[in-house]
Amino acid sequence: MQNNPICTSVEQSQLLIGLRLDVNTADLYYILRRNSEPRLALFASKVPEGMLNSIPAWSLSALINQLPQFINADNTDYCLMMTTDRVVYWNPNKDNLFETTQDNLLDAIVETLVWLIEKGEI
Repeated sequence: MQNNPICTSVEQSQLLIGLRLDVNTADLYYILRRNSEPRLALFASKVPEGMLNSIPAWSLSALINQLPQFINADNTDYCLMMTTDRVVYWNPNKDNLFETTQDNLLDAIVETLVWLIEKGEI
C-alpha cells in the first residue's frame, strides 16, 4: 500500500471528465504551463474560463463526496465501505455488489466511480 496522492492524476482526471463526472465538483486544477506541462494549483473557486488553460482535478475528499452511501440492486441495499486501499458495496446477507483493492484509497475510489458511472448509478 502506498500513501494517498493529494488528488487525481491528469490521466485520472481526463478519464472522469470523459465519463462526464460533474467538473463543478472538482476542487483542484492542473494549470497547463506554456510548455504544456501540467502543474497542480489550488484554487478556492473554479478557474475563470479563458484565464488559464486548466484541467479539473479531485481531492480524496471531493471524490468521497461523489460516492453514494447506498446502492439498491435487485431489491437489495448495498452499503459503501472503505479501508485504506479498498472500496466495497456490501450487504451482510449477499455477495459483494462491487469490490476493488488498489495501491491506495484514491485509486480505489476512481475505479469505483468509473464502475458507478458505467452502471448509471451516478
